[in-house]
Amino acid sequence: HIYIYDEIGPGGITAKQIQKQVNEASGNSIMLHFDSPGGSVYEGYAIYNILNNSGKEVNSTIVGMCASIATLIACAGKKIVMLPLSQWLVHPPMSGIQGRAEDLRTAAAELDKIENTIIGIYAQRTGKTNEEIKALMAEDKFLSASEALAMGFVDEVKERIKAVAYYTPNNSTDNMKDIE
Repeated sequence: HIYIYDEIGPGGITAKQIQKQVNEASGNSIMLHFDSPGGSVYEGYAIYNILNNSGKEVNSTIVGMCASIATLIACAGKKIVMLPLSQWLVHPPMSGIQGRAEDLRTAAAELDKIENTIIGIYAQRTGKTNEEIKALMAEDKFLSASEALAMGFVDEVKERIKAVAYYTPNNSTDNMKDIE
């Protein structure tokens, strides 16, 4: 089990950490658990590639938020399951660059390349066209588990588990007689 419960990138979840956990994982499968706001695209690319090339079956479970580049990492999973109250967010890549006009044009071109890479992975996962994915990303909104399922991002929404057992601390049938 690998828990991605933080931002992707320095100060959060890094490719180096994931590679170490993959190397130490016993067995033939890895279960990823997500509650992440996303983060660094390039760190996310590295994590996605590490998981895809691990030689292990990877599956993903979304337990909270799975946003931005974390959704791409989740797509490394053969099967993606969301819990009912979890959220999925896709949006166009962003940058906080500043500089001269040429710097901004270069950054815009790089953002277009990143967006096209992500669109390709989402389209492959969902079976939707690149144009449909681009339009969805432009909406920049959170999807519920059922919406993500309907759009093909996830394979299953796992319902809550009902409690079927309880614990009685002693065998007395009259536990209240000593409390007055």
